[in-house]
Amino acid sequence: MRGCVYLLLLLLLLTGCERQVKIDKHFKLSTFDVEGLSLMYLNNKNQMFSIVKSEIVAYLKCGNHIYIVQHPLDGNGKPDDHLPEYFILDTSIDYSNDKLKPYSISESRFKETLEKECNGESLKDL
Repeated sequence: MRGCVYLLLLLLLLTGCERQVKIDKHFKLSTFDVEGLSLMYLNNKNQMFSIVKSEIVAYLKCGNHIYIVQHPLDGNGKPDDHLPEYFILDTSIDYSNDKLKPYSISESRFKETLEKECNGESLKDL
């Protein structure tokens, strides 16, 4: 019995504790390779790509778009909540192509589009 407990603890230490939030069949938030949540894209060949780095603090899937709020990491590797970045991703795009990686937009454009397209739905805090 004691050997089973040690084996279980060793397995947990080796595999880590990955946190995930599935958005749809291609997108998920994950702590796969970092401490904070990143947006990952899984293409049709089951290859995974990091789309928006950590620290994602809120999201919403609305229609064909995913709205993301990120607190980028500062020089010390800590989330900087003073300068959030905003992203709107089109779910019909294959983000495995590096040339199609999303870029941040202004807070005003983000909020305006969110309000117009999502009928007052609120972002989900993480």
